[in-house]
Amino acid sequence: DIEFCYMDESFSGFTRDKRVNLHKGRITRLLVDHRHDWVISVSRDKHVGIWSMEKQKQIAYTKCSDGWLADAVYDPETERLFVATYMQDIVIVDCAGVAGAAAADRMGRLKVIERLKGHKGSVRSVLYDPSTSYMLSGSFDFSTAIWQVGERGKEQTHSRVVTWLRGGPPCKIKSLALCNVQDESGKPMKVVVNGTDRGFVVFWRVADGQPIHVCHAHGISSVLRIQWLQDETTLLTGGHDGNLHFWKLPESQGHAGAVASTVGEDAKYDYSAQDEEMIRRAEAAARGDQARDAAEPSAAAAAVVFGSGEHHTPTPQDDDDDLIIETLPRRADRR
Repeated sequence: DIEFCYMDESFSGFTRDKRVNLHKGRITRLLVDHRHDWVISVSRDKHVGIWSMEKQKQIAYTKCSDGWLADAVYDPETERLFVATYMQDIVIVDCAGVAGAAAADRMGRLKVIERLKGHKGSVRSVLYDPSTSYMLSGSFDFSTAIWQVGERGKEQTHSRVVTWLRGGPPCKIKSLALCNVQDESGKPMKVVVNGTDRGFVVFWRVADGQPIHVCHAHGISSVLRIQWLQDETTLLTGGHDGNLHFWKLPESQGHAGAVASTVGEDAKYDYSAQDEEMIRRAEAAARGDQARDAAEPSAAAAAVVFGSGEHHTPTPQDDDDDLIIETLPRRADRR
């Protein structure tokens, strides 16, 4: 189900408006197309659905894979949807024909234009950068791929992998973020941040595909979501331990250059015994041998934690318990 609510003017509460049943399985991602007033949903029923806020009905529902759909990202400029699947691939879906079908009061059909293969495990997170046409995919094979996505409008877009991000902690990738920062010399630098199933947050330099810094938080719980705040010096991570961590990066180098300056521009990261020790301590904490994970955040970030304060021991079912929230802008013609 998707539940629609509206906020009151003071943002102090909300009122439930309605609930609609669009899928036959768990919904794993909700996206909003503000141009068309669409709510796009992907689900474990292997289908992508589109709900029209204007028409107040479902206008598309198409099967896109033989496996569960895990995540999706939407590019409104090209009206393409990039869908991560449990079948170890990413499906590129063209949504351009849906608007015309909806205007004619018909159900639209989404068109699969390409399947990107290369991962050896299920793909759980995707991200798109419209400025470079790069699409990122994080997988349970411990790797992140950076894809150069082909042009829209072609039957086969011939996307290709530009860089593989490998060599960090051997953990499954659960979440991704991308940020434009500055290096020590003040030059622009793209940094990928991925969250793992064992609490690691890894910073990667896109130019050479090297990990440049590793943080550890959330015990051994999965890092489910990573988000840069607007100042691009503050990172928000949400974990399955029920906590949010706000990571304030040092500003001594100006505008988040400290992502690299903490360890130096030419530094490279090798998975080490120190990381094994962090995992061992976190696992011990989860078993109750320690009150909390004793690992402190590194000098690269100071964490402010909001949560229940109770340590959560992950279970195999933890992978299923995600809450998905998206917002629609307030308009005069709707609540």
